Amino acid sequence: MENLSWVDYAIVLVMVGGVAIVDWRQFRIPNAFTVPFALVGMAYHGWFSGWAGVGQSLIGLLVGFAILLVPFILGGFGGGDVKLMAGIGAWVGARSVIEIFVISAALLGVVSATMLLCSPTVRKEAWPNLRVAVNQMLFLGKIEKSDEQVVDAVQREDRKTRAVPFGVMVVGGLLIKMLIDNYPSVGL
Repeated sequence: MENLSWVDYAIVLVMVGGVAIVDWRQFRIPNAFTVPFALVGMAYHGWFSGWAGVGQSLIGLLVGFAILLVPFILGGFGGGDVKLMAGIGAWVGARSVIEIFVISAALLGVVSATMLLCSPTVRKEAWPNLRVAVNQMLFLGKIEKSDEQVVDAVQREDRKTRAVPFGVMVVGGLLIKMLIDNYPSVGL
């Protein structure tokens, strides 16, 4: 499963691209996408690789889920993001889902830093949000007020200037991973 073809990546890219559009517009990733995505990934690998493929797919799903579980519990990501990474893991396997996550997280950091530097409004609100994030990490759990701030930020009219839909970053991470895998000279 670790050596995915262009066709495998294309299937995943089309599916994740569709969810990224929804995430960009609505700041949510519906279960109607993530659950079938994961199940079809497991069935796909089962069809082509038998029970070994199902096993690898299941391990990828669990790793993808686990990657964002703690950030989700701390209020940094939504449940749809967690299930999206699990679905990607079902398609690409454990190692690749970790690599896609790392690349996507790096892209998220770059976009977030750019927003912070370019927007006075975001800069003004960044320090209180950073304090909330630190408190969440220190207490290893959700703090009621911080949860409200995350929901408020995503529901505001100007949310696209304040929050970054992770599904969009995952498309970038997936594209970069495709290039690295299919053009070894680009590899890291």
